Amino acid sequence: MNGRNGGYKPPLLKMNKTAFILLAVLVAIGGILTYLSVFFPTTFDTIINFLWIMMIIVVSVFLVLGILVIIGLKDEVSHFLDVILEGSLSIIDAIELLKKLYDRFITLLKDFIFFVAPLLAALFAASVYFAIIVLYKNVGKENDVTLLTAILTGGMVIVVALLNKPGLEVPATTWALSVKKRFMDYFSDSFEIVVFMFFLTMDSTNLFFLPKDLNIPLHAQVGEVDLMLRAVNVTNQLTTTVYLVTLGISLEIIRNIVRIIAIAVSYYGTMKNMGSKISNIKQSIRLSFGDAKDDLIKFITFTTTLILVFLVFPRLKLYAMVVASLTGLVMDAVIPGRLKMREGNDLISRLLNRAFKL
Repeated sequence: MNGRNGGYKPPLLKMNKTAFILLAVLVAIGGILTYLSVFFPTTFDTIINFLWIMMIIVVSVFLVLGILVIIGLKDEVSHFLDVILEGSLSIIDAIELLKKLYDRFITLLKDFIFFVAPLLAALFAASVYFAIIVLYKNVGKENDVTLLTAILTGGMVIVVALLNKPGLEVPATTWALSVKKRFMDYFSDSFEIVVFMFFLTMDSTNLFFLPKDLNIPLHAQVGEVDLMLRAVNVTNQLTTTVYLVTLGISLEIIRNIVRIIAIAVSYYGTMKNMGSKISNIKQSIRLSFGDAKDDLIKFITFTTTLILVFLVFPRLKLYAMVVASLTGLVMDAVIPGRLKMREGNDLISRLLNRAFKL
């Protein structure tokens, strides 16, 4: 006795495999008919009547052919059987044609899905923006939005950081991987636009796609500081604007300095046996600054432009910018490799590269 089956091995399993499959199919059909007869008797009667009629037709044809042979029409019967055979073979050809058409349809469908993946990504990002702005406005109808602004801003910055997370490029060797990569690449860019659009429209009262009850002024206040006053307002709480601008720029400067240090440390690790300690430190800093110089120019340009634009809007946008900078600094520390990226791969970096030929 070997194992649970006592060492028994069916000697003709391979030979009888087709017969077993056919028997299993018959048993399955019998089980289905039994199930229908119990729970769906009307359907069962219809199927049985159809099969009975088909059997009567077959038997009738069989008897007619037999009578024709008896009365001397053997050749005609033989020709009829040939026609029946060819008709059966035509059915096989038709099935093969349908299979080819199905395969072609699947191929075209896959190509179409790959082609429209950017549109699907953009539509999904647009739906995310719509959901965020509706949530924001609904809360803002009756509540202060200061805390919600911080939560949404921080959450969106985290999502952008995760979408642009540095890592090894996985080759898209299959259709599914290719579609996934194409969708995620375009969704990453689209979501950055969502973040930017949210910042621009968060306080707007003229959004055509929202109902009138949501196009209302918002309330945002920190202590005695009213964040809904325009940032350029020099007659009321001017120091608030100065604080927000200073804090936002300072956080971005810290992020860039930390990034330069991190890249310099990476370079220094490859120079330990190439010269004196001091010369290696200097050289690693030079190399790191060279890598980061274009990003510094982009940072100065983008931040200056953003602040100049936000100055004509309520201070709530500057507050959101500060939250975004602080969240970005935290994500730099949390995500490995983010500080050591030689060049940004996000949409804003690519647009600035093209605009200023960096």
